[in-house]
Amino acid sequence: MRSVIVAGTLLLGLAAALAAADNPDQHAQKRNAVQLTRVLNTAEQQYRSEKGRFGSFADLAAGGYLNKSDITRKIWPSDFNSADPVHPIPGVTCRLTVSSDGKAYQVSVIADTPPESRWAFFSDERGLIYEGQPMQ
Repeated sequence: MRSVIVAGTLLLGLAAALAAADNPDQHAQKRNAVQLTRVLNTAEQQYRSEKGRFGSFADLAAGGYLNKSDITRKIWPSDFNSADPVHPIPGVTCRLTVSSDGKAYQVSVIADTPPESRWAFFSDERGLIYEGQPMQ
């Protein structure tokens, strides 16, 4: 039941992000950023179920967790770069931080655009994705 609620929330968040896009390029970039956030959330849950803790981007990449997702292969198979933790897809900066005890993580995916048009997606171990933008 929880996974259905989380999936529904993710889909609503994706729909809201896509509806807010001003142009086709921004629309595609936001879609990819949400998908990246989903891939990282999924990889973290898989890693934790096997290792008992959340992992760093390097841990996820080295263990193949970032390549196991159908999303990774279908959405941006040629652009996704699991070797680059800061820019795994073009046009965004990604930050994945894991607590020292491995019980929590936070991820941010922020557009590499001028501040006045910047947007971001955030998530953590709860799996919900939030959208944000700088205060005007």
